[in-house]
Amino acid sequence: MSKKGQLLTTPAAMKRETSQIAANQEVLRQTQRTSLLREATELTEKSVQRALTKSPRDPSVTSRALAAAALTPTEMTEHVEERLRLLDVVRATGPEAMFELLVGLLSGSDGDLRVRVEVQRALSKVFPRPADASAGLVPGLSHCKRCHQSYDPRYNVDGDCQIAHAENTASPHELIKKNTKESIWRTACCHKDITADPDIPRLVPGPEHGLCFSGRHAASDKDIDWFNCVTIVRCSTSGPGGRCDREPPKSSYT
Repeated sequence: MSKKGQLLTTPAAMKRETSQIAANQEVLRQTQRTSLLREATELTEKSVQRALTKSPRDPSVTSRALAAAALTPTEMTEHVEERLRLLDVVRATGPEAMFELLVGLLSGSDGDLRVRVEVQRALSKVFPRPADASAGLVPGLSHCKRCHQSYDPRYNVDGDCQIAHAENTASPHELIKKNTKESIWRTACCHKDITADPDIPRLVPGPEHGLCFSGRHAASDKDIDWFNCVTIVRCSTSGPGGRCDREPPKSSYT
């Protein structure tokens, strides 16, 4: 015990702690291995059942299907060990490095062509094309019809969808009143009245003028009161697969 009442960590204690951490990691790894082996066995059994269902009366076809569907104990062990190895690799690589790796493979700038093709096939299964062409790029996300950004409908609250007033428009903001103390401008985008200094030649909206819109994301045109054709416009379906390729409007002022 030190003079200040704090317990000093000895080399022996540090060694015991390190050994305990390693033991806990091994227990976790064994638990994962058992779980993955059970999963592989269940998948094999389901594959066998599907083979029997397809050709129950043809012994030759059934035997070939069973041979193709079933995994041997050695193959199942190798399958599980490879999954555990890849889990360790992904965890050690980290999110930023993994992101850069996947972007490089998908853009065609990194890796062997065959590897890139296999990566694309795998990711196409993880992120299938949505049935709704206007849906978001990522499964589970929706496309906002107002701000044209993807969002998670489970977490959609007031203030998530924000659109700034237009800065440059074909129709400039209208000066409707002016005196020695202030000027009042009506915005061309949402027709809101904004109070500004009396000596400005034209209105350039900023943070002090609030937002053109602030509320929840809209999954349907019916959820939008008004398309002002400036900052709030309908989806453009000229993107790949009829997906909306509209650029999101500014949500803040620069």
